Amino acid sequence: MAHHVMKHINPDVALMKLALSLFAFSDSVLIFSPYVTIKSNNSSLIFHIQNTYAEVTWKYLVYKYGYYQAIIRFNNLIQCLLAAIDTVSRSQNVQIHTNDMESLLEQTEISLVLVDID
Repeated sequence: MAHHVMKHINPDVALMKLALSLFAFSDSVLIFSPYVTIKSNNSSLIFHIQNTYAEVTWKYLVYKYGYYQAIIRFNNLIQCLLAAIDTVSRSQNVQIHTNDMESLLEQTEISLVLVDID
């Protein structure tokens, strides 16, 4: 699965930073646990932020590569993000991964509580 994501990676550092921002604000990535809910007003804000990053990414691509290459690179970027979301989604369905992540979250919460007590 990682190979599917890696074949779309572009060596342009600025583009990868923009792509990570798009990925970070994807609602598919924000939901790890079924116990987490996103309020509808937060969803609208997240959607607006994601649209802004998409527009900045598009303008950067057009500026740096021209329209034809921008279309190709933006398409590759979207395919990469979809492959990454698919990989994250599949990994969340693996029970061992889910248990490890929940354990890590619990340990982090305990550590933060202990730091607050000190």
